[in-house]
Amino acid sequence: MKAEKLAAGQSPWEHQLWDALGPVANVYKSLMAQLSPSTFPKTLVGLNVLALTDRIERVRHGKPQSRQRNTESTDSLSRGQDNLLETLRYMRMATAAYGRVALNPGSKAAITQSNFAQLLCEHLRGDLAVDQVEVPLLSMRARWLLPAHYLLVDKHRREVVVAVRGTLSVHDVLTDLGAEEVDLVLGGKARKAHKNMLQSACNVLRVIYPVLQRISDVDTITFTGHSLGGGVAAYLTMLFLEMELPSADGSIHVQCFTFGSPGICPAAVSRSLEDRIVSYCHAQDVVPRLSAGHLLELHGRAVLAASLTSDVVRRLVSQDPAALWRAVRTIPQDLQEAFSKSTIEPERQITGDSPELLKLYPAGRCFLVQTDGEVEELDPEDLAPCIYLSGGHRLVVDHLPKTYENAIQAAVKRAQDLGSTTELSRSRLDLFYLGFKLRGLLKLISLGGCGLWWLFDVVRIGCAPSYALHFRVTNDLPHWVFVLVLVLLFGGGGLVYSLSSYARYRKLKTAEAGKMHGEDIAMDRPDGGQPVRFNSSFGYSGYGATLS
Repeated sequence: MKAEKLAAGQSPWEHQLWDALGPVANVYKSLMAQLSPSTFPKTLVGLNVLALTDRIERVRHGKPQSRQRNTESTDSLSRGQDNLLETLRYMRMATAAYGRVALNPGSKAAITQSNFAQLLCEHLRGDLAVDQVEVPLLSMRARWLLPAHYLLVDKHRREVVVAVRGTLSVHDVLTDLGAEEVDLVLGGKARKAHKNMLQSACNVLRVIYPVLQRISDVDTITFTGHSLGGGVAAYLTMLFLEMELPSADGSIHVQCFTFGSPGICPAAVSRSLEDRIVSYCHAQDVVPRLSAGHLLELHGRAVLAASLTSDVVRRLVSQDPAALWRAVRTIPQDLQEAFSKSTIEPERQITGDSPELLKLYPAGRCFLVQTDGEVEELDPEDLAPCIYLSGGHRLVVDHLPKTYENAIQAAVKRAQDLGSTTELSRSRLDLFYLGFKLRGLLKLISLGGCGLWWLFDVVRIGCAPSYALHFRVTNDLPHWVFVLVLVLLFGGGGLVYSLSSYARYRKLKTAEAGKMHGEDIAMDRPDGGQPVRFNSSFGYSGYGATLS
């Protein structure tokens, strides 16, 4: 095999370039086989009609009309493993994968393995300590089918984080465009996948796996990334779940946070990964709503919209002058009917059994975060039912990593404003939150075991990590903090009780002495006569005296 490659004059670099270009060419051929060049003029007209339609729909309803959505408020996000503070932390780690563009903008100093940890800790704004972080692997330059990435070890959290960079070079663009659908076997079943991203994930896994084998004392492995990096990170999670990596306690928790990830798997696969992967889409970002199936559907909608619009115009032209005004008044209703058909009918046409028409969606639990911090959880098919064109320039601007970071930060602030009420409800229903419904019901009925259950929870949470039924709880309470707070709390409480008890005892004794030794002391006569009263003019002094 090696002799044949050398004889053909093909270098390894050229072989990797062809591996990246091959799927791009195949996708182009597949699309052109299903799109007729004669429909391109209609497509251009229809895209403008759809842009106008989507904008009108957004003005009328506030958002593009879609199927029923499963919405949740901001404070309910922490019912799973994806609380907002953790999300912001991993978003900043994903942004750091862009290197100098994000960590040290405007500087010509190169990012090296020696200064990356310091810059990363500054970028995370106190969430990481330099002395608790190691960066055993750093690759800031992308190659063909091997995006830039880094591997970080957080000793304090016993966690390894693998962050993959998004699109920033020609190598990354070819990876994005190579959306040829291939089979990925998960759990013994073949699933459709994005070929170039899957190949990139395999290449990254070959690089990081030897490093992971040398790392000990790890409980969690987290994959994260933005845009292209999010798709590769999701595939890394799927591949890693198919492997067995032993740890000290026999298990390693694998999770993934993606931001602006393109469609990488069918909707059924996405739902099956909800306990491992969390995907975020920002407002009008078009990338999570992109796949070959979505593009074909957009083309069908555009052609149909152009045809229906031309029918309306043709009907107007055919009217006689007397009925022209009446026909003009019906234009909005006719166009609205045409627009609704252009949204519904292509969906029935595109959702066939052909794998080339298959829509792909972001993996796992899907959250839509708005610029003002509003967050709602959506089904993958509701997050990306089709490509809406009403966003204009925000289709691209909302995809930038900085806008994602700002939106999630706004969501954190929004959640903190509701924090007092939320934390109170969670403190009462903590076992329901952790997934232990029977124990939570017993605790609720017994009013916390009349306080005994509360004392047990204080000791349990402070002395050892807390565990949930379906997800892992962050062990972010240092043991020395728990001991210090406990000693100060009970020591201070004991001191206050002792001082108050002493004050009550002294007051009681003073009152008793006042009754016995007043200014006038009366004594009853034994014969029943009037009591003899005399003035107590003496006082107590000397050794053992208590009153003066």
